[in-house]
Amino acid sequence: MQKTLVRQVRDANRRVFDSKDFDEYEENPSIFEASRQDEIERILHDTVANRDRILDVGCGTGNVLRLARQHFKECWGIDLSGNLLGELARREKDLRLIAGEADQLPFLENHFDMLSMYGVLHHRTTLFHLHSCLPIQPKLILPVTVHVAHKIVMVNTQ
Repeated sequence: MQKTLVRQVRDANRRVFDSKDFDEYEENPSIFEASRQDEIERILHDTVANRDRILDVGCGTGNVLRLARQHFKECWGIDLSGNLLGELARREKDLRLIAGEADQLPFLENHFDMLSMYGVLHHRTTLFHLHSCLPIQPKLILPVTVHVAHKIVMVNTQ
């Protein structure tokens, strides 16, 4: 995809999410309804045996990170929106938050045990480099859409 178009999409996403009110966004039923929260909780509990670090890409208001803190020693989030990250950092002191882009993750390889992207894939133009910070390199990365929720399902074909 052309760099200009990627930049335009990224900048549009940043403007939209920087304009969001944190508390109003937390009320979005398509993201925060109880059944979806239960599904996130189940995935966090069942998916990874080694639970040192999780990275939530597009962490926004910290929904996944708040649920993950009971399962992981370190909860990291990265998001384009300085507005949402600033408010999240003010409210949740134990989370490790970085303003930035998913395509330019500032982490070493194998740094995280789990990577989550809840409600993010439809905002992405690429999925480059997302798996490099995970200990097991997936052979396939499959975007799966269920209602409005999005997940990455990693399939190791070895």
